[in-house]
Amino acid sequence: MKIRFTRDSVCMADDVNDNDRDYEFNENATIEDIMPIIKSRHFLASIIGNDVLWILYNMYDEKILSYYTLKDEIIYHTTKKTLSDVCDGTYHLHFRYLGDPNYTD
Repeated sequence: MKIRFTRDSVCMADDVNDNDRDYEFNENATIEDIMPIIKSRHFLASIIGNDVLWILYNMYDEKILSYYTLKDEIIYHTTKKTLSDVCDGTYHLHFRYLGDPNYTD
């Protein structure tokens, strides 16, 4: 299955980049399969020496996971396990940039 990932821009210079990517996953993929692909493809911007917080949402504005770049920590916020359940027919997920790792929602 192909999933479109989009992300917020983090600065004006970032606006010149294309901030969306399509990644292929097998039909049995779980939410734990997301971040290895995202990290290996360097999709999310980070600030050297600072912990940056990215939160992944589906198109129904359900929070899927939080990712702290410096700590390389992932926190899952959903009980849904498969990517197809998380996407719920849209096959589009979006990372919001929050910057401040002390942010709580």
